[in-house]
Amino acid sequence: MRNPEGVCVHFPTKLLVLAALVVSTIAWGPASVAGSVEHEQPNVVLIALDDADFDLIDDPALDAYFPNIATHLRDEGMRLRNLHVTTPRGGPSRAALLRSQFARNSGVLVNRPEPGLTGGFDHFYDNGYASDELGRWLQDAGYTTMFVGKYHNDRFPQSTGDNRYAPPGWDEFYATRGSRNYAFTQVINGQLVGPTAPYPNQFRTDVEATQARGLLRSNAGDGPMFLYLGSNGPRTSPNSRNYADRHADLFPGAEVPRTPDFNEADVSDKPPQIAALPLYEGTALASLDERHRRRLQSMVAVDEMIGSLVAELDSTGELDDTYIMLTSINGYSQGHNRLEGKSLPYDRMTRVGMLVRGPGVPAGVESDDLLTSVDIAPTIVDLAGADMHDWADGRSFASTLGGPAGGPAEPRWITIENWGSRENQGVMLDTEFRAIRSTDVVYVEWANGDREYYDLGTDPYQLDNIYPTLTPALQADLAAALDAAFDACTGAVCDNAAPQTTVIRPVDRGKLRQPTRIIGWATDDTGVDRVELIIRDRRNSRYFDGTAFRDEFATVDARLEFPGSPSTKFRKRLRIPNVPIDIFARAYDEQGTSDPEVERIRQNRATDNRAPATRINRPVNGASLSGRLNVLGAARDNKGIDRVMIVVKDRRNDLYWNGTSFQPGFTRVRADLARPGKTRTRFFYQASLPPGEYITSARAYDIFGNFTNPPPNARFTVR
Repeated sequence: MRNPEGVCVHFPTKLLVLAALVVSTIAWGPASVAGSVEHEQPNVVLIALDDADFDLIDDPALDAYFPNIATHLRDEGMRLRNLHVTTPRGGPSRAALLRSQFARNSGVLVNRPEPGLTGGFDHFYDNGYASDELGRWLQDAGYTTMFVGKYHNDRFPQSTGDNRYAPPGWDEFYATRGSRNYAFTQVINGQLVGPTAPYPNQFRTDVEATQARGLLRSNAGDGPMFLYLGSNGPRTSPNSRNYADRHADLFPGAEVPRTPDFNEADVSDKPPQIAALPLYEGTALASLDERHRRRLQSMVAVDEMIGSLVAELDSTGELDDTYIMLTSINGYSQGHNRLEGKSLPYDRMTRVGMLVRGPGVPAGVESDDLLTSVDIAPTIVDLAGADMHDWADGRSFASTLGGPAGGPAEPRWITIENWGSRENQGVMLDTEFRAIRSTDVVYVEWANGDREYYDLGTDPYQLDNIYPTLTPALQADLAAALDAAFDACTGAVCDNAAPQTTVIRPVDRGKLRQPTRIIGWATDDTGVDRVELIIRDRRNSRYFDGTAFRDEFATVDARLEFPGSPSTKFRKRLRIPNVPIDIFARAYDEQGTSDPEVERIRQNRATDNRAPATRINRPVNGASLSGRLNVLGAARDNKGIDRVMIVVKDRRNDLYWNGTSFQPGFTRVRADLARPGKTRTRFFYQASLPPGEYITSARAYDIFGNFTNPPPNARFTVR
């Protein structure tokens, strides 16, 4: 937060007018680009990074670290400064790029399926999307389609039942599975390759660069080519270093740029769950800088790859006929607004931008047109001279690139959405929200009722949430604008609206009563066929099947008062064990369509805000060990201990133990409990460590998520 209390905030008149008129004046959907004409089919190379913040393609970083990107893309092309992802999370964003669909329309809401939330490659494959996406569309338009790198997130390709699965839209398919950068596995045109031979000790980006160059070389001169390269850089991974070994000593002393939003001093204006986050200090702050340095090192291999691809296209005479686009699957915050990661509505996480060069693209210029990730596929299809599906949510920005008509894109709001939760600084944040953004403002509605509004013209770093200072009329206009934006749909996907569900009993965050009566309403334009209840134990993610909790996913059907009617009450009476639970309710219509935004009610076994107590008995502080670490201790809590997490850090280099080796980035391991769930329990953890100087800490969590703060620690050496 930046403005002191009592300072008057002025609202630009254009913002007030825009908010008031948006419901009736803003057009939504895949609007065609004026002036698009038929043209010969160019080549297209699309490079999508993973977790790349916009600063990595801005001038300071390009000039200091990445000469190939600066020379070949920025200087020879255009920078799109205002391109945002529509869901700042990996799996949903990859689906949005490939399908030109908002997550709310595709149903790919999260990285992997969760109770009440569809997502992952499971949903992408089960709904036929892998057979009807950008690769297939360009293949049908006469292109040789080539994919290299990361295709999708969780359970690719296991969801298909075939670990060698290659989607039919790709003539050449070289997909790297998982997030490892060394000892990885690939699916190459229906064959499983790796994890050791033929890539012993080779860095993932280097291997993918070699494969991409080979595909460009072998297909040059045989008609238009489309290469989609899904890079893993600069993403950090807890189980694999994210940089090439040859770059491990680069950029000593590099720090996250200290912009005004970095480690924001006052976040009292933010929603309570963010306002409660601590400042990054001491080792936590140093770790941010170390991860930033590793991200820069990871990007050096990407920079070398781009230089080699440009050289390959030039040597085969294809460069002048090729569009090269560089963007990211999502943004990334590095301690900005006290947050690290993604999945939240701030520009650091949603704004990815794009660098693009190609036929007719002016060199060395920038555009502030407001664009989204669902616009990328329609743009490429437009450049290819092909037709886009009418159900697509995006629109081409070929005119922004200096196409036949040229000129700026049509003004509009864009929508940004997210589901699920995410950990930040040891705190689990609820990351479900809906937001709209124009070039001047961003407005956020959180699922828990919180609201945020930022005037980006005067507050580009989103330091001051001024929603509480808005007039009631403007607040109502913004809510209406958001509803209009999210209600706008196109094509067959939205012809049959999903059912809606509301739980009226039990109340949210109440105390569990026996028997538990679950009552609510379900509505659908064609009639409600059934309502299922998902009841999950929050301590261990087990599911209630009507009689007991079990490890396998389970649902319970509610009873409908008026089955098949457009509006019906549902109810269910159950005896549920006395544990903290989440209750999800999801309605289905006769076509099997369900509401992806299911109603969730949290029920607590009892009110409890007391943190557990933890002590470490071994090792004693200052101990000298002979090679084997034994962490022994005790934890107690008035309601019961759920788990104890152990941190082991190498004091010489700030690397963290992940259970098998030391890696950059904060990592914890779980201790064994003698009496899980009891109010008192001993815990223990064993590991064989190399000689060095270490510090270990132990943090206990109770069944309600309260935890020991600060955790006890002990310093020790291994001989």
